[in-house]
Amino acid sequence: MLSAIFTVLGIILLAYILVLLIVFAFNVGISGFFLGSSFIIRGFDALLRNWWAWLVQIPFVMIYFVLYNSEGIRSAPYIALMQLSIFALITALQKITSR
Repeated sequence: MLSAIFTVLGIILLAYILVLLIVFAFNVGISGFFLGSSFIIRGFDALLRNWWAWLVQIPFVMIYFVLYNSEGIRSAPYIALMQLSIFALITALQKITSR
């Protein structure tokens, strides 16, 4: 169980690597890297400051464990992509609630 927790946390950190791959694969440029990184940083910041962000994040963490336990390490790109999209969602919700 402990190894699964660390593996899922590591896969969440792979979202950074996914942003880098998108930048280099699609030649988005440095602005694309900063856009993806800002979603990750702002989403994580919202998780630290807002209780509602945890309510958004917790169901997806459970989905990550189900994916990891059923598919193994092959689910890593899907988990990283989902986490990146969740950070983007949390960032958008934070902008809405701050108005």
